[in-house]
Amino acid sequence: MKKLKMVTVAIAALFTGAAFAEDLVLTGAYPVTVASGTTTTISDKITGTGPLVVLGGGTVVLNNGDNDFTGGIIVSNGIVRADAAGSLGSGPISLEGGATLRQVRFNANNATFNNSITLKDTTTTANNPGILALKSVTLNGTIAIDPDTPGIADCYLFIQSGESGNTSPKITMNGDMISKEGRVQLYSYGNMRINGRIDVKRMYFGGGFAINGTIQLANPSNAIYAAQLYAADVSCLDTNVLRNCQLEFAFNSQWGANGHGFLSLNGHDQVFSVLRSKDNTLASTAYACGISTSAALPATITVNGYGTTGNTYNYMQCRLSGPISLVIDGKVEDGRLYQGINRRAHMGTGTVEVCTGTFRCIKGATLQGITNVIVRSGAAFDLNAVTNVFSALKNIVIEGTGRFFSDTDCLTPVNCPHADLIMDEDSFFQVRKGVTNTVDHLIIGGKEVKAGTYTYETLPQMRYASNPTYFGGALIVRRHHRGMVVKFR
Repeated sequence: MKKLKMVTVAIAALFTGAAFAEDLVLTGAYPVTVASGTTTTISDKITGTGPLVVLGGGTVVLNNGDNDFTGGIIVSNGIVRADAAGSLGSGPISLEGGATLRQVRFNANNATFNNSITLKDTTTTANNPGILALKSVTLNGTIAIDPDTPGIADCYLFIQSGESGNTSPKITMNGDMISKEGRVQLYSYGNMRINGRIDVKRMYFGGGFAINGTIQLANPSNAIYAAQLYAADVSCLDTNVLRNCQLEFAFNSQWGANGHGFLSLNGHDQVFSVLRSKDNTLASTAYACGISTSAALPATITVNGYGTTGNTYNYMQCRLSGPISLVIDGKVEDGRLYQGINRRAHMGTGTVEVCTGTFRCIKGATLQGITNVIVRSGAAFDLNAVTNVFSALKNIVIEGTGRFFSDTDCLTPVNCPHADLIMDEDSFFQVRKGVTNTVDHLIIGGKEVKAGTYTYETLPQMRYASNPTYFGGALIVRRHHRGMVVKFR
């Protein structure tokens, strides 16, 4: 057995394309300098402290599963590849030094590793991800971005399962994922499952190209402040795995037919801060992003504006498929929340409920599968430049001082033949001048209103004090049950 001290090791480890043949006992930092494009393999057992330091831009292969050195590994320039479970020892792994290539590569099928992995300084890249699984692997250690210089904006950690043409590797991450600065970006050629708690400032799912795997989020205590969903499939395995997240759907038509993101709820309710689309040009493309749940697993999405000021509208352009209900319940600092859908956004089935703030549907977006719209007191529901927005609507319920506004004929006997309008006496149903909407029954304050045609001049609930003529449209009530109150369907 050879005992190597730090000074002699620095000389002994200048190998290019070589293989170590004897056991190593590390008593200090152990630099292994391997030239770019070449590989050095350490096959025999490594014990002692360390750390092992990877330099030179090449690949250091560790394939002895009995390694038990405790000082960890510092990847300053190059790749450390684990070809056996346990080959990385028991210490922490640090990516530091600022080189373009700093990577931990897992090449042992169905192996488990307990090492923590930390990115200490500038970004890894999409071409050279910091963590790459060539075969299926389970990672139990913490994964973190913790730069030596606080406030580094470009400190990105890329994590990738599989490669193009190799979509079978799967990564299961049981340890926590922590990012005080920068962002974590996930590329899933093979599936990823994250069981540990995610506490990150920014997270990107996928990238600017289509990939095949699914990213599964399983921890309901996750704290992802902001996330972008690119060309990736993200699956929720529990409730609120994206709690209070500002989720943005990214899109690029150059990515092809799979160049967009999908979020599968699997029947699990989620609460978001905001939902929005990064690119507002989806109307000119053939593809759209989407949020879905299966027909047997209804789910509710709540948007609360947490952590935002509410000064601008956040518009979402993705399709909502399956029995998904949408709740707008603002918790922004100034009490206002503006959430909307536009262009290629469409909802399949469910309910839209606006508890606080304003929900706006514009520019071709539809709610054709929605059966109920509920506007709570003080909230607002706006339909702007949208026709045929509903096709299955049964009830519009407006409570207290809630407001429903339409500048198009969104309610007609053709598209909504059985829609009822139920309001309190101090509620508002406002229709732009020149527009006519039609409902089956109208109930105000628990009492049914007779059939007929109404305007702001004959129905106080259609008035708008600051500009009454703008809201000069008409509301036609088709049926009257002679005092019988029509119940909420």
